[in-house]
Amino acid sequence: MSRPVLIRFILIASLLLPASLCMAFFWPETTHERKTNWVGAPGPTQPIAFYHHVHVNELHIPCAYCHWTAANSRYANYPPVEVCWGCHKNISVTHPQIARVRQYYIDKKPIPWVRVNQQPGYVHFVHSSHIGAGIACATCHGNVGSMYAVYQPIEMNMGWCISCHRQYQKKFHPYQASVDCYTCHY
Repeated sequence: MSRPVLIRFILIASLLLPASLCMAFFWPETTHERKTNWVGAPGPTQPIAFYHHVHVNELHIPCAYCHWTAANSRYANYPPVEVCWGCHKNISVTHPQIARVRQYYIDKKPIPWVRVNQQPGYVHFVHSSHIGAGIACATCHGNVGSMYAVYQPIEMNMGWCISCHRQYQKKFHPYQASVDCYTCHY
């Protein structure tokens, strides 16, 4: 082997070896974790990598299955670990993320989910009013089924909310989505 060929070989090997080692140690466990085609900035790191894409798009689980309080209260709940474990005690039990769910379940500790969508303290937003008026979750939360890491896709400021209320005043006249200040600020 000639000296220039040997030098090129060593140079290429020195570049490929670290890349190969990084891939071996840090490559995600599943195809779902390798996909990163969401639009916008990824949201906060969650204690468990929950794949809305799989649960919403592939399994067709409705939002209300996990976030059932949205229909009858101000807040949409985080699902308790028992809801996750109810399915995953039999499904994907060898997956490292499910092992974390199992540990929370065994320890009788709630999963410390990190809130993604947050309104300021002076805004009184009631999920049940919006669900009752037939507003789809995706109107405010975006298409979480296309997100591999949930993020807040819409800046939910006062102007955005008022324009939506005005739109629904025209569309659903009997519901009269109010634009009065006290609707959201009390």
